[in-house]
Amino acid sequence: MNKIFLSLLTIIPFIFLKKKNHNDYKIIGNNKLLINKVERYMNNDGKNKLSNMYFSIQVSIYLIYNLLFLQKYETEIIEFGSGNETFHLEFIKNDAYKKKNFDKIVFYSPGLVETKIDPIISSHINYFSSKGYSFCIFWKCGAIKKENNFHLIAKPENFMEALRQIISRGYLNVFLMGISAGSYNIFKYMTSQTIEENVRASIIIAGTLELNDNLNNMPEIWKKYFSHRLKSRANQSLNCPLFSKNDDLVTIINKINDLTDINLKHESEVEKRIVNKINVPCLFLNSIDDPIVKVFNNEHYPILDSDNFIRVDTKLGGHGLYMKLENWKFNFCLFSTNIANNFFENFIQS
Repeated sequence: MNKIFLSLLTIIPFIFLKKKNHNDYKIIGNNKLLINKVERYMNNDGKNKLSNMYFSIQVSIYLIYNLLFLQKYETEIIEFGSGNETFHLEFIKNDAYKKKNFDKIVFYSPGLVETKIDPIISSHINYFSSKGYSFCIFWKCGAIKKENNFHLIAKPENFMEALRQIISRGYLNVFLMGISAGSYNIFKYMTSQTIEENVRASIIIAGTLELNDNLNNMPEIWKKYFSHRLKSRANQSLNCPLFSKNDDLVTIINKINDLTDINLKHESEVEKRIVNKINVPCLFLNSIDDPIVKVFNNEHYPILDSDNFIRVDTKLGGHGLYMKLENWKFNFCLFSTNIANNFFENFIQS
């Protein structure tokens, strides 16, 4: 009965089928060539891909699909590191994987509470697989194996080791994709001095350069949601009582990251200073309708100093969700997958 009721709730978005799309956007950057490429896309395919649903509607459908309709994938999991520094790569066994096509791959860095393939990751897998990409997910400590280790943000050396594992397989074009807190891994790598020549471009979806300020400005309902999820995950992974009942979200995250010597306040200060040093073309995607990452937290940073950095702000969308109904099927990330592929295609080498 519950499944029938939840299934009926998925009818709600059909109300929006005839709704005119009022989703505005703004392109910000310094590189006129990149701006023109993105502007051409937005004036053609892009304007038809923008979501016309508010985040509250999108997240309701996301939760229902996550419970009832989530697609299963055949994968290969590679473990690297040891002890409390054990991470995992999950390769999707799509057509490119099975044909051993090493032309191009998307390397995905998940968000704060993503511990398995969800509708957002699934939408990216399906889209990029249809475009001939391989797809690999970088899981933080505690995501796949929950015993005695727990990381929110991987250290730069862990992410670089994961990239080396991928490149050692012979992939010619590697494209980085980070969502929410997963953007930290991407930012750290893109501003390093040891960029692998096979890494062509990157996209940051719903990322923030000022995590602490962002957490403090988050609506209470989302603070409680993330607090609950993080406490549950930490209790599964750690052998010590870490939290009190009254700990707020910032305290929880700082306590967890204290275990891995990560100072989020310091990290945020570093991030906002190094945006103009990005060494890989990067598309930054934000939505004003995102209650978790506020656009204004990124607006005053010196992105205009970097020729490799361009940002697109949309009116509607959400936190990683850019849902639209297309051919009577829900795509949870229709806009972000399409604009990412369009951006990546500018940098593919053969």
